[in-house]
Amino acid sequence: MIDFIKIQDLPIDHNDLINSPYLEFEGKYNRLTGEIYEFPLSAEYNKITFSINDNAKYRVDNPSIPYKIHCNVSGSIHKYFDANDSNASDFTYRQLIDSIIEICSKFRLNPFKCVLTNVEFGVNIIPPIPSDKALRNLINHWGHEFTHVGGKAKGKECCKQQYWIKIYDKNWKRKSGHELLRIEIHVAKMNYLTEIGIRTLADLLSLDKIMQLGAKLEAIWNGIRYFDDTLLFDKMNDKERSFMNQWRNPIYWQELKEIKYTTYKYHGKRFKEITEKYSRDHRQKQIGSLIKKKCAELLICDQETLSKLTIFLDQYSKAKTIQITTPSIELIIPETHTTLSPNNGQEKRRCKTCGKDISNQKEDSFFCSAKYVGEERAKQCRNADSNPRNYIKRKINRIHMYPVLFDPNRYLVLNEDQKKLLA
Repeated sequence: MIDFIKIQDLPIDHNDLINSPYLEFEGKYNRLTGEIYEFPLSAEYNKITFSINDNAKYRVDNPSIPYKIHCNVSGSIHKYFDANDSNASDFTYRQLIDSIIEICSKFRLNPFKCVLTNVEFGVNIIPPIPSDKALRNLINHWGHEFTHVGGKAKGKECCKQQYWIKIYDKNWKRKSGHELLRIEIHVAKMNYLTEIGIRTLADLLSLDKIMQLGAKLEAIWNGIRYFDDTLLFDKMNDKERSFMNQWRNPIYWQELKEIKYTTYKYHGKRFKEITEKYSRDHRQKQIGSLIKKKCAELLICDQETLSKLTIFLDQYSKAKTIQITTPSIELIIPETHTTLSPNNGQEKRRCKTCGKDISNQKEDSFFCSAKYVGEERAKQCRNADSNPRNYIKRKINRIHMYPVLFDPNRYLVLNEDQKKLLA
């Protein structure tokens, strides 16, 4: 499921990388003078690229900045494992564990100190329709239009500030005899995964967090505005048919959004209702189910690999066993880190209203934060708790608004639930 990763400022001395028996670094030189530059340096190992650079260029204008040498790594872990130029095959959780353990062991990297800059995750599925047709049916995602990807790949992408949705026809070059559609997410800013708790390379070894990535992938697919090619147009009335022919055009949605956002939202609601009503096969749901199924298949792991993971993590600190939310599976994670368990094994703090895990929020938080779930969802959680209490207070205040002969509090009777709300 995990594909591309990028880590800057590796927790390693650059000389250790330069002297590694697995790497042959190449640099730059001046063709006129023959001067060889010390940095930058780069080397590739099984589709993973290591680079070394310094900050000398930035110190020219800011000499007060301390001199520093940076070591970075980037590349596809999927291609690293397969040793080819394609990610069209399945990449399982077991293979991910083997790959990360091998990379960290060969290059002496502590996974808990390798902070991710970017990460990609996705799956390959056999779609119920030709892949190129599935690509044509993509309209937009929350108002952001899909565009064709550059380079030699055949696919579409929807670029947002924190992440990009990328969907490819992986059989375009392979011609393997069956369709293959890849749905993947490129995380441009790691804040996008804060809610899940993915920050370091070690977090990618957590089965619980990888499961949440799979759920996020499915949710993003289901949030795409998708034209269903099995719509029964003959069952629609003239107005519905006319609207649907306009709705399948991404440009129409852009124009709607520019005119008036409330109109745009209304059309979005009607598009969903009419698609649900007249779709014969519900293509989007079919593909969503295939994504969910494929994620579940990729997460199957044997006990031998999990034991290997336990031994590997035990090298970095005193280990502590924590039960993951998947039955019959235990992972060993370091006691001195919280990367594989956001609450370090303690009881999770949950939103008072919806019950969602809010252990990653401030300790004095009682409800979901707008930072993680959006302002609208956070407001709903707060209001669900405060509205019943405020409703009773307003009724009591209304009684006290007008002058009366007797004290109304003597005749005010509250049931037990109302007393608890006002306590």
